[in-house]
Amino acid sequence: MEYEELLVEIEGQVAQLTLNQPEKLNALTPRAGYELITALEQLEADDGVRAILLTGAGRGFCAGVNLGQTEELAKYQALFGERRMKEHPGFFPMVVETLGMSRKPTLCAVNGVAAGLGLALALACDIRYASESARFQTIFMKRAMVAHGGMAYYLPRAVGTARALEMLWTSRPVDARRAEEIGLVSEVIAADELLPRTLETAHEIASGPTVTQELDKKVIYDAMATTDLRRVMQLEGWASALARNTEDSAEGLRSFVERREPVFEGR
Repeated sequence: MEYEELLVEIEGQVAQLTLNQPEKLNALTPRAGYELITALEQLEADDGVRAILLTGAGRGFCAGVNLGQTEELAKYQALFGERRMKEHPGFFPMVVETLGMSRKPTLCAVNGVAAGLGLALALACDIRYASESARFQTIFMKRAMVAHGGMAYYLPRAVGTARALEMLWTSRPVDARRAEEIGLVSEVIAADELLPRTLETAHEIASGPTVTQELDKKVIYDAMATTDLRRVMQLEGWASALARNTEDSAEGLRSFVERREPVFEGR
């Protein structure tokens, strides 16, 4: 499809998705949401893509949802079909869910404001980096809205319950350094280095053993949902058995014996 509000670039084994409405701080429109879901689903099915990077054009990452487009929203909901829409709590939350449910490693370069659903999009990525000008804000309480779009799932897992509630109830913006301090992002990087550094990490991850990475992602997220140690160790054993049967596992052993760096093919 032709994208109007999203840039899709594939370099090697990494796909870069750039929200492309800079004059509106990349606030999501129904069109942008539809394009993002469509691109993510296509990339999920493309075995040549082994990591996904999400960022925003201009001086903002994503300022939330661009409200007031009821007719446009109905149009793009209809493209997904009535049955599929009934399975989800809403169109824009479905955008976050599609990103969060990806089997592939996902990285986020937060180059500016990430507010409301924009913050939820960032949280749905596995790894988050931020520029020095980035800021994060839940914003929902300013509209007397309950947290949604997966915020109640992702935010306390990233920063803890008390800080999550503080961010939700006060809606105070969190700057990049504070975000790094509380675990909201992994690292703060100078603005001109943010995208190159994030891409470098994405390519490094994409060169790894894909099946093992996807299994690791499943094990980690499933483990976060339980307090049963035995259950987690059983899950690790199941995943390890699958990983041992891959071509990359054999290559990892060969490279160790031959004292060289492994070359993984993602199989």
